Amino acid sequence: MTRAVAILLGTGVAGVLIWTTAQVHRGSTGGYWGEVAILAAAGLVLGASRLLDRAAGRRLTFSLPTFVIAFLPALVVAGWVIVGGQPNGSWLHNHVISWSGDISVDRVVRDTTAFAMVLAFGLGVLLSLVAARRATAVAESVAPVIEAREPTPAPDPAEDADREPELVGHS
Repeated sequence: MTRAVAILLGTGVAGVLIWTTAQVHRGSTGGYWGEVAILAAAGLVLGASRLLDRAAGRRLTFSLPTFVIAFLPALVVAGWVIVGGQPNGSWLHNHVISWSGDISVDRVVRDTTAFAMVLAFGLGVLLSLVAARRATAVAESVAPVIEAREPTPAPDPAEDADREPELVGHS
């Protein structure tokens, strides 16, 4: 399967998941978290579809630095907004809203909760970027090609003795 076909299929599956999200009842807390989970899965499927290319000599690897430096901070920030956007109160929701006021980010959280579902989708895509296909084939060692040259004859000291010395720099 080529990479283009894999991405096309991933796009189709992500589209079906997004359509499925539209069928979930959003007014309840369970419906909200169902939407978050389905959209995060759609992002993961879309992003992971780029990894289905099974070219020879390439294997799937996990990047711990990408996970720690890129994904975890995004998970904390987006997760904060997603929890803050929950329609009905809960212990976690109430604490996030309270802590947001304590650290003076309550307006940011309030303004971005409208995009909580986009953040969930983005987290899925970002999680897929933690994995990559890496080449594993080791290049064959090939001996360098050495061209055969005719040896340059060494100067014969006897010929130099028969020559008259040349004066350099005199006219």
